[in-house]
Amino acid sequence: MQKLNINRSIVEVTKNEGKEVQRLKALIEHNREQAERAADIWMRSAPNDKAQERRKVVARALGLSDTVAFL
Repeated sequence: MQKLNINRSIVEVTKNEGKEVQRLKALIEHNREQAERAADIWMRSAPNDKAQERRKVVARALGLSDTVAFL
């Protein structure tokens, strides 16, 4: 696990989740709607409840919605 500082929020994520955070940050700069969809898919694909909660915290820290909206 690694700790990331995202917009003044300390978030603990796995190595692969850290890579996804970097990808989402880049998407936000180019296309916010696409970033929302990518975060939604990422949250739905969590292997367990703990991972899903970590991913929701990351989405909130990035300023994205933490609810599953796109089905």
